[in-house]
Amino acid sequence: MFYIIHILYVDFLYNEDNLYGKNLCSALLKRLLGNDYKSYIKYLYKHEIIGINKRYKPGKFSKEYWLIDEFISQPQWHTITDFTLCKKLKRKSANTKQYSYLIKWYDCLEMDIPSANEFAEQIYELKKNNSCLRDKVRKYDKEKNKRYLVDKDPSRQFFRSNYNIECFKKRDFRFTVDDKGNRFHSPLSKCNKHLRNFATCKGKSLMCIDMSNCQLFFLLFLLDKSTWQKNTNSESIKLISKQILSNKSISQMCTKISEIDTSKGFEQELKRYKEIVSEGRFYKLMLDKYNEEFPTKYITIEDIKLYTIISLFSKKGTRCEGIKTIFRKEFPLIYSIITEINKDDHSTLALLLQRIESHIFLDRVCKRISIEKPNLPIYPIHDSIASIDSEENLEYIKRIIKEECSSLIDVAPNLKVEYWQPVNNQNIVKKMLDELFDEICEGNKVHFHIAA
Repeated sequence: MFYIIHILYVDFLYNEDNLYGKNLCSALLKRLLGNDYKSYIKYLYKHEIIGINKRYKPGKFSKEYWLIDEFISQPQWHTITDFTLCKKLKRKSANTKQYSYLIKWYDCLEMDIPSANEFAEQIYELKKNNSCLRDKVRKYDKEKNKRYLVDKDPSRQFFRSNYNIECFKKRDFRFTVDDKGNRFHSPLSKCNKHLRNFATCKGKSLMCIDMSNCQLFFLLFLLDKSTWQKNTNSESIKLISKQILSNKSISQMCTKISEIDTSKGFEQELKRYKEIVSEGRFYKLMLDKYNEEFPTKYITIEDIKLYTIISLFSKKGTRCEGIKTIFRKEFPLIYSIITEINKDDHSTLALLLQRIESHIFLDRVCKRISIEKPNLPIYPIHDSIASIDSEENLEYIKRIIKEECSSLIDVAPNLKVEYWQPVNNQNIVKKMLDELFDEICEGNKVHFHIAA
């Protein structure tokens, strides 16, 4: 039962946009917990520890579960002592063995626990007592196919931070590779990004090299006609699209892109797109075009990023605040290729781009670094790599990323560097206090104006 509660608790911490709960795979539960898994669920439901939705409909809606609010609090740790279950859980994570050259560096990864706890509590108190400082999240309603902008729950964020910190404190490091996108999930990739500022390796500060507009950059690989033909890249596309695209689909994509490739203006459109994404200017372009199209509406660069991702990866008909229209207007032929890729399943493009990301960063970049510099600690976080902060390490890792990307995609990406230091979090607190002060002053102005 503790394992079921753990799954639901972690889902509560990390899936804030889920309105309904967690899908629990009955086949997986049966394999891990045996035939008694149903009795565990019935017990938890009977004693009002978990809830079960009423939307279950075979072939349409799966059963979804969640923890009852009164049982959601600070994480409490319990050790699983059942030998059979522990053995099955280890077998479940066996697919991470191929990345043992990455996992080994977590032995020397540390976190300043007292400072991390103090920061988490400070942020929590500020957000709890001042709604103007709370982060926003767009929650997705499956039935209405709409997203709603709401405040993030400060308590949930605080519990998640504490969970991250406790994982480091207890050295409870877990690694997984998801079956669909081949993404490598680690304690750092799951960790609150601000808490990473308290992480060190062998007592030394860390830095993180990140790729600008990475998904849009990786799309270049799929826009290249040669990718889909029988040439040097053919093995890469087969590896990347395994269990996502059939041989027939690959052949159809080859035909479609060959047709578009001969269309008037495609070469120029692709050249422009390649320049924009390789220089990291795509979201800025979309923001400028949005402001031209809707001058009376206010939108941030973060909103642009979110709606661009939604427009590329969501079901047909999902609201994207006009971003899909702007994309189609700026890059009509490229958009038609995206439509072709997603015609049977809207998740196809997202999975292909995740596969390209993992292929480049894990199978090429990290693997090459581990061979060329076996003593250099590296921590991949999807489309970025963290390592010990030094100019030599920075230039070396940037060069490897650019070379491997150029080898597969024929152009180098724009890279940014972020330095993980505790002072970053001091600046975050200061910024929040400044925002609070401005809000108070603004409120006083309004009050004074009304009184006058």
